Amino acid sequence: MRPDLQDLPKVYLNPGDLHTTDRPKVIETVLGSCVAVTLFSPATGHAAMCHAMLPSGPKGQFRYVDAAIQHMIEDLRRKGVQPSRLIAKLFGGADMFSALRNATPARFPVGESNMVRARQILEQHRIEVRSYDTGGLHGRKVVFFTDTGQVYVKRLQRRSEEMKLILPYLDEVKNG
Repeated sequence: MRPDLQDLPKVYLNPGDLHTTDRPKVIETVLGSCVAVTLFSPATGHAAMCHAMLPSGPKGQFRYVDAAIQHMIEDLRRKGVQPSRLIAKLFGGADMFSALRNATPARFPVGESNMVRARQILEQHRIEVRSYDTGGLHGRKVVFFTDTGQVYVKRLQRRSEEMKLILPYLDEVKNG
């Protein structure tokens, strides 16, 4: 990590949050099947990041991938940033519960649907996806430096003790 991390203001995104800025900041979030999209303009220093939970929904509801990305693009456009000049990075979209289903992937995994929708919206606006870390079975911690566009990702591994705590609860929900 960068040594000047302590000097930069930090923003933490919960599910359904997004943040746009033209100032140096560190934006962080933790993802499972949710998706984080970062947008960065090297020319202007503008940046944005969202943490969305589901593929599609009403405009202005940022827990939806399409609404969150559209809002970030519109906000940056109002600030003079051309969408086609942005660089996008995508993160998340894990199939978090396949380990609980004996590694059988879900028929319609929400994580994969989130990633597909994110790519569709970015493609519509001709925004290049420069890098991504998506899918898999584990969550991620994402740290975005808005002054450089750099993103650090740490994959989060579940310990077997955590899995034991989750299993009875899921059985209750399923059978209850």
